[in-house]
Amino acid sequence: LYRWMLERFFFDYLLKTDDDCFINVPSILFEIRQWSQKAANKLWWGNFRRNWFVERFGKWRELDFSSKTYPPFACGSGYILSKSLVDWLAANFEYLHCFQGEDVSVGIWLSAVNAKEMDDWRWQCFSNCSNNALAIPNLNEKQLRRYWRNSITCGKVCDCNE
Repeated sequence: LYRWMLERFFFDYLLKTDDDCFINVPSILFEIRQWSQKAANKLWWGNFRRNWFVERFGKWRELDFSSKTYPPFACGSGYILSKSLVDWLAANFEYLHCFQGEDVSVGIWLSAVNAKEMDDWRWQCFSNCSNNALAIPNLNEKQLRRYWRNSITCGKVCDCNE
């Protein structure tokens, strides 16, 4: 995926999200425009889980990572990678082992390059609605449509009557 993106598109930042997430694109773009290019080198912007225990049983079981906890990783609603990190991932992908989840894998891989983690609660890990959210996960189609409609109609994601 990383190599494919680099071969087809010119970008400074790459957004990763899941298809069940509301993404507040205008707010994300506003934030990015405030950064300088130099400060954004090796930048990873998301909501990070830290000291997350490696599960050995169940849906998220991990058999290949031997540590008791994972290195920091961004939760699944979404995150931004600077191009320098995407370049590194693409260049080294054939050597990188895929672990139980993409988010965890990226955390393990990027721990090797000392990425600049920009921890931001607005990349929500749970589906609680916040008008300040950059991403809200685990939504059904009805919720996604409502949040988009609200954001376009009144600029508030959760409720135009607030």
